[in-house]
Parts: sequence; C-alpha cells; structure tokens
Amino acid sequence: IVTHLENKIIEEFWKKAQASKNLNDVKVLYYLSHETNGGEVTVKAFWGAYRYFYCNLNHPTLGLNFVPLAVSGICLDKRGFTLTAKRKNVTEYSNGSELVPSGGISESVKSENSVDFRKQLLNELFEEASIEAENVSKIEEIGIVRDLSNQVIDICCQIDLDDNVELSTMTNDEYSLLSWIDFKEIDCERLIPTSRGIFNIVEKNRDL
Repeated sequence: IVTHLENKIIEEFWKKAQASKNLNDVKVLYYLSHETNGGEVTVKAFWGAYRYFYCNLNHPTLGLNFVPLAVSGICLDKRGFTLTAKRKNVTEYSNGSELVPSGGISESVKSENSVDFRKQLLNELFEEASIEAENVSKIEEIGIVRDLSNQVIDICCQIDLDDNVELSTMTNDEYSLLSWIDFKEIDCERLIPTSRGIFNIVEKNRDL
C-alpha cells in the first residue's frame, strides 16, 4: 500500500527523472509471495506502474517494497553448450555477462488470474537470439532466484534445444556479444547475480 504522501513524493521524483532520462511508466508484474505444496510452487503477484520500482531503486529512503517478477532461463543444446551474452543499452549490469533468455513479464502473456511465463521466455528467446519456439524440445522450471542487489525475483527455467537449431553469434540492441559456450567452461563469477544463481542450480542438478 502506498500512502498519499508517498504517492506525492513518487510523482515529483518521477517527473524529475523523466526530464533527464527516457523512462516509460509501463505496467510491471510485482512479486507478492510464494508457497510450496508438494512439488508445486504457487507465486502470487500483482500489476503496478514501473515508477514504483524506479523509486524503489533510486529513492531508497522512501522504504518502498516493490519487487518485480521476471523470467530467466538457461539454454542448452545437445552438445551441452550454453547461450550467453554481454549486456549493453540496459540500466542494470551494463557490460555484464548473463545467460539467455531473460526479461520482464509483459501484459501480453497474462490471462484472467495467471501469466504464461513459459510463453514469455519463448518470446524473449526469439527476440534476443532469433531462436524459434519450434526449436525448443523442453522447458523445465528449476527454481526462483532473487537478485539481492537490484531486488528482482526471477522464475527460472532450463530450456533444452533440438538438434536442428541454428547456432550463430549475433548482436542486437540488448547485447554486444551473443555466443555459445561449453557449460563446463563458463566462469560463474563473471555472470550477473541471477544468471549465477541459475548456473549454480543447474550445476548442482548435473552433479546429482
């Protein structure tokens, strides 16, 4: 709940920020809670304006608690190679290395009381790496990872690819480098926090 006074401060802070930066007040899906029942995890979330998260990061004295819910994945081909990228033109971890795909959850994948986060992952995979959904053999949820630095929570999945996927190195508006690396040769310490969490989960599962 945001009080009237907090809303007034947010509005003033947001207007000042917009005057110097290209910011869009899009709808963001915010994490509320999650609970585990057997092998099933239910995540509760709500939609709100991006300005709340922006103020959360840049005006910490307000004490807001708006945590975006996003999706991230690790892409593996039949060789055991992983799709990685170096970020550019982003507000968080510019020039950092991350696993692909990842992104926020958009309203385009929501239904009445749920969101299709797998569809969002497939959308991100195509946008970021031009890999079609038909090249994906399996998507499996592997965990929930929280970035304690930027306060974002990601639903994380492993994406297995078919043999016939075209492997290529590309660049786009988000990445200066997109490449395939043998999973065993990835330097975990160079990854951004969420990707590091995903890598550790997959590595642990492979060792079991």
